Amino acid sequence: MSVSALTLPRPAPAPRTPRWALIAVALLGVVVLGAVSAVGLPATVVLGLVAAAFLVVLRYPWVAISLFLTTFLINYPAAARGAGPITINNVLGLVLLALLAWNFRQHRDLWYVTDPFMRVLLVIGIIFIFGTVVSWYTLPDHWVEDPLTKPAWGAIKTTQTDFTARFMFQFFSRIAFVIFVAEFVQTPRQLKWIWVTWLGCILAAVPPSLIGYAQSHEADFRVLTKVVNWADNANRFAFGLLLGIAFLYYLASTARSWWLRGVYALGMAALAPLILLSASRSGFLGMSLLSLLIAWGAFASTGERKSFGEKLKRASMFLGVAAFVGGFTFFFILSQPIRERLLNLNPFNQTAGPAAQEQEGTRSNIQRAATLRDSVHIIAEHPFVGVGLGNFRWVHKVEYGLFKPPHNSYVWAMSEGGPCLVLAYLTFFAMLWRRFSRLRPAYANHPVIPCFPQFLRVYMILFMFFSAFADVWLEEHIFMLTAATILLERWLKTGAAAAVPATPSASGPAPLPGPDDDGEPEEDESGVSALTLPIDAEAARAAFDLDDARDSAWRLLARIEEVGHQLQCLREIGKLVDAHEQTQARTDLVPVAAPVRELREGLASLRTIGALVDPLGDPHDAARTRLLAA
Repeated sequence: MSVSALTLPRPAPAPRTPRWALIAVALLGVVVLGAVSAVGLPATVVLGLVAAAFLVVLRYPWVAISLFLTTFLINYPAAARGAGPITINNVLGLVLLALLAWNFRQHRDLWYVTDPFMRVLLVIGIIFIFGTVVSWYTLPDHWVEDPLTKPAWGAIKTTQTDFTARFMFQFFSRIAFVIFVAEFVQTPRQLKWIWVTWLGCILAAVPPSLIGYAQSHEADFRVLTKVVNWADNANRFAFGLLLGIAFLYYLASTARSWWLRGVYALGMAALAPLILLSASRSGFLGMSLLSLLIAWGAFASTGERKSFGEKLKRASMFLGVAAFVGGFTFFFILSQPIRERLLNLNPFNQTAGPAAQEQEGTRSNIQRAATLRDSVHIIAEHPFVGVGLGNFRWVHKVEYGLFKPPHNSYVWAMSEGGPCLVLAYLTFFAMLWRRFSRLRPAYANHPVIPCFPQFLRVYMILFMFFSAFADVWLEEHIFMLTAATILLERWLKTGAAAAVPATPSASGPAPLPGPDDDGEPEEDESGVSALTLPIDAEAARAAFDLDDARDSAWRLLARIEEVGHQLQCLREIGKLVDAHEQTQARTDLVPVAAPVRELREGLASLRTIGALVDPLGDPHDAARTRLLAA
């Protein structure tokens, strides 16, 4: 009986850099080194290191992505940053862009452009551009803006007021970062390495901040550092450390060895006091929120089955440890001005007085409240497209005398982009949350990044909370979440596509790693290039107890997508079949086993039946069992 089928092709992966390109670059490096060797040994060594790094980047583009990420977060020394347009960020971007063009030439596939996240980000970029163009005609000319930055007796700028070009470049360069991650990160292990690099950039702010604290003699000194881009502001510094604690807890909860868990726990215990030493009230509140999320079990798998008593015991234990660390830091380490500032959480406490009598943090409350009131007036004056990207501060200075940002991402989006920008961002966040919910079951028991969507969801909760206290919707947080989610979704779909293949083709491309693929991508020996699913209603209902025949195929596809072991299973089947072919070719014992052509023709049906009968079995055992059964 013939069965109707639905075939979905699998997208071709991005290959590594061709060997001839690496050889050409190596020869060019030898020529350059020979030409400059007369300059001296130091110059030769430096150029050699640069050439070696360039070769590594060409061979392993995900290493370049990790370096690219550090340029967003770390303030490199002046000698390493470069000059003018020749910077580390720009050079890495050009190299990755060239590799991206090469991959497109090879495969003619721009799958990342069609992703809904990329479309929403591009819509946000269009809103930025449109609002900027409109601001040229609705805002005061530069003859009004210039006196804010130029003294009356000279033409030398003392501060920067117009952040439009900077913010525009920042936004679109981070979109490029998302594209690079989606195209060049091929395995979950590489993705985890990028996030470990992100954690390293967070931890890089700890030593200089502690050194500054130890050398300071001021009672109200706040722990900060300018070594890391985000750590020169107390609120951003506290938020970065909070994210570091969240990621360390994720690593500790998924680690298998006790000593690793101990190291991660010590890291969390070291970062928590620094948040309080920063005297950031948003960081103080964020610590409470993160503690509640951990106690509630936000990092746990969706399949976790624990009684209420066990959950209460875990929550009590964690909250007790957090309260002990926080209490010890608060009463024995923090100075009186910092303690007073952390407890001054009432936004309506705006009674200013003499500096000696004024409660610590009151003046900050007054300025924030005044900025929010002024923001409401600016929004009322520009209700449709706002004042344009990067124009809020100098408009605020012209009209209200304060050169301050809104200190609120929601208000910032409304004031600089209008309601369309706010709606686009909220749509984007809703899409992210929905993707996390869909990805959680598939990655619950992943061998490399188990429960990673749970961590991304906690990251998003903290980010949305902190957005009420700072302008952070242009920073790297959104783009890190986007890149990781796009990859997780793609690996899930690719794993399902490899789970139930169609008739094999010897020239099919190597599959991408599925959700449970551990390490580097292996060569696919099964020749699978498409997904074939039976859409016969009786077969689907019999396999999964489906009630509705109309959507049985799509529910079947959704169920198979949740199975993370199918890709490995298929590879095992392909290897066994190929081994059978080679043995038969050497011995020419046709009567010993079924003819190869019949075995090949029945392979697709075998895999389909195997996926339907035992989709959750062990991949190796299931593969051998199904092959022997055939």
